[in-house]
Amino acid sequence: MKLLRKTIMGVCALTCTALTFTTATYAWWKNYSNATVQGLNITANSGLGFMVSVDGVNYKNDLTAEEIQGAMLVSYSENEFGFNPVDGKLYTKTAIPVFDENENLTGYTYELDQPASTQTIKDAMKKIELMPLTSMNGVDITDLYNSEASAGSGRFIEFQVYFKTVGNRGEFKQATSVEAGKRYYDYTDPYYVPLSELSITLVNTLDTNGDNIPDEPDVSQYYYKENANDENEAYKTGLTHYNKDFTYYKQFHHVIDITEDAQNLLANKPIYEMTKGYMYEIYLNGEEQTSDALFDNGTLIQEATHISPTRFTSNSIKGQVGADMTIVRNGQVVTLHGPSDTQDEGDEFTVFGGNALRMSITDENAKTASGGATGTLIYELNDALNGASNLGSYASTYSEEHAIGDPDYSFEQDCLYGTRYSASYTYYTNLKQSDSLKNKLIAYSDLPTTIKDLTSKDDNGNFTYNKRITTLSSGEDGKPITFRIWLEGWDADCFDGLGGTIQSQLSFSSKRIY
Repeated sequence: MKLLRKTIMGVCALTCTALTFTTATYAWWKNYSNATVQGLNITANSGLGFMVSVDGVNYKNDLTAEEIQGAMLVSYSENEFGFNPVDGKLYTKTAIPVFDENENLTGYTYELDQPASTQTIKDAMKKIELMPLTSMNGVDITDLYNSEASAGSGRFIEFQVYFKTVGNRGEFKQATSVEAGKRYYDYTDPYYVPLSELSITLVNTLDTNGDNIPDEPDVSQYYYKENANDENEAYKTGLTHYNKDFTYYKQFHHVIDITEDAQNLLANKPIYEMTKGYMYEIYLNGEEQTSDALFDNGTLIQEATHISPTRFTSNSIKGQVGADMTIVRNGQVVTLHGPSDTQDEGDEFTVFGGNALRMSITDENAKTASGGATGTLIYELNDALNGASNLGSYASTYSEEHAIGDPDYSFEQDCLYGTRYSASYTYYTNLKQSDSLKNKLIAYSDLPTTIKDLTSKDDNGNFTYNKRITTLSSGEDGKPITFRIWLEGWDADCFDGLGGTIQSQLSFSSKRIY
């Protein structure tokens, strides 16, 4: 398949405002303080070639802040909240008791009750308070003592958005081999769409036999039901004569991307490749972008759109450098300094809480097919306006594994990942009430690879660091993409002096490759 190097600038924006975070007594400061989550406001807009949904059923060009908050609450408490597939709205749930044959209570099922009110959503969102956590793969999230944190704990944000292409449905053929660079699909479970929903009108054809009577419409290629309201009636085909009282349908198949596991599946079941349609790669967008309008056979299906790049911004926080501390680790004397080797105790420094955020994006299809977290990317994006103030990345064993003066020693890496400079405060200086954390440093070799640059490209126009989130194909079922946002507890910028707010805007671009 020939790749089209032209970037089609599709866009999808999620804007997050008014975030303040609880971080207990976790601080760089000599005096500790606290902060709490005050609210979240996230919206989403679809981009060129794709639409978005929070329930995988109702797709649209724009998702409101309330819909995204609803997606967060479904992840936070699926027994309390759920989306109604009929109207796409968030509903509260009610508990229905379940009894055995002896009328003993065995448990509960939870069914949709009524639309969630604005006040109900607001009150529930107050229960989500971000705490210092960590994750090496973006899926398994723990506290600094390695105890697992779930979305239901409210200590990090989790929500799903479904992505799906617009335009013509794809056409597929069975594949006989698996080639690198191609996408492969499971093409099963037929479903039927009324012709009226596809803008297909059955009309009488021209008179071909000269009897001055128009021929009947050709219905042999379609399925039909005599009673469209009868759910038990099977869809039938092979009709040779048109009957105006019947309802006619076109058959489609559910299409699921199984590229990650295609080679293993090939010997056991049919797999398919796309022969006609559109295919897009989806990326987190880091640039100002304007997309052209999208037409399908001359029909406008999406307007031209302009978006701003993905960014995190936050208020500046002033702190004071604490005293250097000397500890003994593994028989070695280690001196823990402040945020730089040029500042002394009492000196003031500035930090921006947005630099402590981590975000992971998981393609659930890729994760499931591979049996692991291979479909997950972790983003470490500095404050868009104040990125130079970044005080560290992860406190790890770098300092112990790389002595100053060694050929492979890097002062820059030591500041980002070591314990001699800024990151030391993260795990010890201001957590001296929890000394055991100093023995729980992350091994430098185990640190996750994070994406810090969304815009750099090589000479061929391909991203240097930014990675593809997922691939969308025409006719494919909507892909669930999971977003997780947390405060990285081993980051030197993470402390309870976050204060104010952190604003987050996420936007996406699409590159057509087929």
